[in-house]
Amino acid sequence: MALPTPYSLRVDILDIVFADDDEEDFRPGDVMQGYVRVVLQHKKSFSDIDIKIKGKSVTHWTKDDKSFSSTEYFFKDSWILYGEVQGEKSPKTLSPGEHRFPFQYRLPDAPLPPVIRKQSGEVSYNVRVKIHRLNDKPAHKVKRQFNIRRDLDLNVVENIMDPVMKESTQSLTSCCCHVGQVTVMVGIDKGGYATGEPIILSGQVEDEDESTDRYDIHAALVQVTTFKSKEGTLTTRDVMITSVMSGHVSCEPRRLSNQAIFLPRDLTPCAFQGCSNIALDYELEIKAYLGGSKPVATLIFPIIIGTIPAHRALQRQPPPPPFSMRQLPMAYQPRPTDIEGQSASSNGLPPSYETVMKEKQLRPTSPSEDEKDRLSVVSGSTPSSPLVQGDMKHYGVF
Repeated sequence: MALPTPYSLRVDILDIVFADDDEEDFRPGDVMQGYVRVVLQHKKSFSDIDIKIKGKSVTHWTKDDKSFSSTEYFFKDSWILYGEVQGEKSPKTLSPGEHRFPFQYRLPDAPLPPVIRKQSGEVSYNVRVKIHRLNDKPAHKVKRQFNIRRDLDLNVVENIMDPVMKESTQSLTSCCCHVGQVTVMVGIDKGGYATGEPIILSGQVEDEDESTDRYDIHAALVQVTTFKSKEGTLTTRDVMITSVMSGHVSCEPRRLSNQAIFLPRDLTPCAFQGCSNIALDYELEIKAYLGGSKPVATLIFPIIIGTIPAHRALQRQPPPPPFSMRQLPMAYQPRPTDIEGQSASSNGLPPSYETVMKEKQLRPTSPSEDEKDRLSVVSGSTPSSPLVQGDMKHYGVF
């Protein structure tokens, strides 16, 4: 009997295929299905094929010659996919050709964080398969990553649709002398955005000394990642997108030109509530320059990045107050009647002609302006805020 050649010991193809057209994006609670594909040109003997599925977060960094690290497993399971039957360890043989070994696994229905990879830490999910060879020879193995898609609905975040305004006033000096003040006012249209949405900014620049007639506004979306361990924490700031806008300070009104900053669609959402050693936040950093290399103002706007956009109609609204007739002016409160169209008198009989004519003369024919305003409030048709509706009445949009 001829000895097997080195070529016969190799596996020509060993890979992991997911169901649904090899889709590798899953959500918490999904049932992951697929198969392990093995292709051989010669028959092969081995002990077993095992599979391991896990999700974890890892942090690691060094500071002042001291190492920091932390590992958290969201799930980790393994089992024999083929080869062992009721504890039997006898060798198994596969014939030449293609072989498929199906598997399925239900992901935990828990707040799993999305995938993120940074120099100081990462969140990862993978499936690993090993073919254990005989005589303690190195195993054939393959690993495949998959993603977790976690929705973050901005409609459940309180006050997410409220505009946010910030202002900074700085005193300018020249040769140790006071020159004047520069005031920068900037606002964003809401407190949270879904990936792919535009950030609409508003504001104006006022230069008391009018030392320059131009300004530059630098806007940057910064991803703030905090890595944690038992020994300490580390925070990094990564700029995701930038935008530069210019204008004239001397123009009246001194408003910033229209501009919208569109968010990338591949941004990682702020959905790390299920992770104990990594936190993710975003800030919109605004810097204003007036002809110099140093900013005259820096404004920071914390924002939330989600996956489902916020809509005003879906926002949580307090229930309307119970309707009360006492809220109406006296002239519009109906009087009790015994007969339709007739006012009731104190003795239960229809009022006299003189009483009816007297009431008619005293009753106003049309509501006054104050009463109209009161009626509009009662009916719920309150005037809308210009900022809420996007009509930047006092501030331009850049």
